[in-house]
Amino acid sequence: MEHRGTLGQRDYRKFLTAEGQLNVRYLPRQVYTAIVKEYRTRDTVIDEVFEQLYLAWDLEDQLQQQKERGAEPDRAAAAQAVLDSLEDTDWWRVNAAFEKALIRDFAAVAECWADLLDPVYDDQEARGWRDFSA
Repeated sequence: MEHRGTLGQRDYRKFLTAEGQLNVRYLPRQVYTAIVKEYRTRDTVIDEVFEQLYLAWDLEDQLQQQKERGAEPDRAAAAQAVLDSLEDTDWWRVNAAFEKALIRDFAAVAECWADLLDPVYDDQEARGWRDFSA
């Protein structure tokens, strides 16, 4: 994946907790949700979350249905179809798992969202690293 950040100018580790995970509070909600929304379309993340939550069969069923309709299999669309079919409690559980994966993996993938993170980073540097949840 192409890196859109300016490595060397911005240290995305400043978005991390002492444990090396994303400190969500350093991001405006709009930025955080945009990143989560994109992250949950990645095949490896989908497979991890759906396997962890025992939804892999449902995902494979949706992929098979796509094939039967003559469509090219699209994991993100299949995952969304499964999400759309879930009760609220399960829907929130799946989305929480996607968020946990992002929080865990953020340091390794942050540069993928440089266009979103750079303005926040610059603002945080100018104003002092503040908690957006307050």
